[in-house]
Amino acid sequence: MNKGKKIISTLAIASMLAGNVLPIASLAATTAADSGVYTTNGSKYVGFRRSQAQATTKLTLAEVVEKVGAVTLLNGKAVTDTTTEVTTGDVVTTADSTYTVVLYGDVDKSGLVDVNDALAIAKHAAERSDAQLTGAFLEAANVGNHDGTVDVTDALTVAKYAAERADTNYVIDPMPNDPDQEV
Repeated sequence: MNKGKKIISTLAIASMLAGNVLPIASLAATTAADSGVYTTNGSKYVGFRRSQAQATTKLTLAEVVEKVGAVTLLNGKAVTDTTTEVTTGDVVTTADSTYTVVLYGDVDKSGLVDVNDALAIAKHAAERSDAQLTGAFLEAANVGNHDGTVDVTDALTVAKYAAERADTNYVIDPMPNDPDQEV
């Protein structure tokens, strides 16, 4: 067993024994339109979550445009194609504002939520100095119990999501409240 899988397995067993495993929110139909635009600590984010049916489809700029309106710049460059893939940490600029993209669960900028993200979140939760998440990546990691703290529950939520590929009713749901409200 490789080291990453061993860490997740150990964390999962310890958390299950402690009774800390929370289910991923189950919704019948979830699309990117269910996520929101919000402000936290003075930073503006546009957040997206993916159902299992969307798990292997990367987020596109067109989906961001649906949320924030016409985008003029992506990471400081003029926008020419709305089919361009975007990931956590990408910065989009509209006529009115600038937003950072957050794909909940995606903390490694791959555009997908997978076991690599779970491992990165577990490393952050273990307070490894070489693996601390900040900004949009910290926002993307806080998906387990919505408590504002990234911990093993968040890593387990992402690991469960990655393992539940066959169940199209599971989503990573970081927003228990109105997604358009300021936090």
